[in-house]
Amino acid sequence: MNINTNRNNINNLGQGVAGATALSGALNALPQIGSNDSNASCGLGSASYSGRIGLGFGCAKKINQRIDVNAGGSFVFGGSHDYGDGTLDNSMVKAGVVFKLGKLNNQTMINDKITNGCSIDVCERINALEAKNKNLLESQAQLLARIEKLEQKF
Repeated sequence: MNINTNRNNINNLGQGVAGATALSGALNALPQIGSNDSNASCGLGSASYSGRIGLGFGCAKKINQRIDVNAGGSFVFGGSHDYGDGTLDNSMVKAGVVFKLGKLNNQTMINDKITNGCSIDVCERINALEAKNKNLLESQAQLLARIEKLEQKF
């Protein structure tokens, strides 16, 4: 009887390890670093190992130029597996922080400033040019009105 019990426990342990591998693979497919052009990045991941299929969901968020946080979870289909005195569960969660060290690439810093489709510097320049154009158009309209008055006198 012990031989059959041990055989079943070993088989269940193998299925549990396959499930744990699928869980980990699904988590690895999820975003680790926040996107430069949105508040958060979310993703779905999937992995298969030895007939076990895992599905994961998670998100990453850029806190600032140097820090990103991420969290997620995965689920393996087919349930948990008992072996002897233990159980290998069918779900897993993760959370992480990414610290960027050293000098930052200027492109990353520019991308972090993006708002409304342009960097802050570019938006400020556009706004200044639009204001200048508005003033020029108003001055042009005033000059045209003066010219019309002069033409009426002559």
